[in-house]
Parts: sequence; C-alpha cells; structure tokens
Amino acid sequence: AFGTGLIVDALSNTYGLHAASCTLLALARTLTDARLNTETAQREGILRPGSRLLGFSGYFLYISGLSFAHHFLYFFYEAFRFSLLPQVFTTALFSTLGTLASIILLEFTFFRRESL
Repeated sequence: AFGTGLIVDALSNTYGLHAASCTLLALARTLTDARLNTETAQREGILRPGSRLLGFSGYFLYISGLSFAHHFLYFFYEAFRFSLLPQVFTTALFSTLGTLASIILLEFTFFRRESL
C-alpha cells in the first residue's frame, strides 16, 4: 500500500499524501479484516470480506468506513489546518460517495453472486 501511494505521489507531485493515506487504509483494512475473519468464512474459503460474506448492507458499511478514513486523511493532510476541518469533512464525504458508487458498480458488474 505504501508503494502504491508512493508511485501515485511521484506521478502527481504530492509528496507523500497518497502514501500516508494508503498506508492508513491498509492498516484499517487489516484490523477490520481480522475482526471479520470468522470460522464460517474460513470454512467456506472466503478470504476477503465482500458482499457474499457480509451481505450488501454490511459490505456497504465496510467499504464506506474505509473509504471515508482514506479520503479524510488525504484531504486533511492537503489542507493541514484545523480551521478548514468543515471543508475537509465535506470534501471527504462527497469524494467517498463517488468512490462508493464506483465500487458498487464494479462489484455488481464483475463479481456476481453464486447461485445457492
């Protein structure tokens, strides 16, 4: 995750903003995945949380929380002022909504549910 963020930083000249945000995302995802890794998921061979394991509402909460944490940290580091916190929160919220729309569209386009 750090390497991915560093490559994006090098190409967009942002000096570590993406690297820090992607590293936070990787840490949050690892901690969240460890809590969601149940015996049932291991028995069925489900390695990652998704709509199949969590259901749509659980998966939506999972990706929205992680996406918001990533966007909030990125935009907060970009502004780097507590006085701009309302604008950072608003920007992170709308960016998260766009990201969620993209993720859900990709989820339903490429990852179809198996029929039971």
